[in-house]
Amino acid sequence: MLEQLCRDYLTQLCVNIPERPVGSDGNRRATAFFAAEMARFGWAVRQDSFPAIGWAEEGATLKVAGQDFAARPSPYALGCQVTAEMVAAASV
Repeated sequence: MLEQLCRDYLTQLCVNIPERPVGSDGNRRATAFFAAEMARFGWAVRQDSFPAIGWAEEGATLKVAGQDFAARPSPYALGCQVTAEMVAAASV
């Protein structure tokens, strides 16, 4: 029974709600799931709100001499548009 309960929790939090960044819909769903489960076991549940920084990936582009390269933004990176000279950071 405990093993199945653990599997059910993992399925809910890892399969059904795989992405849970702070402030996201997934985070709210996971929080509601956890609160409901704790209440079901008789725990008093209180949820406190707090301000949080949100972030959504909007893509990134890297183009050199007209050729596109795969690029991914770093989480919470500020957006920018930059044109600059390309220099070698290391060589083999």
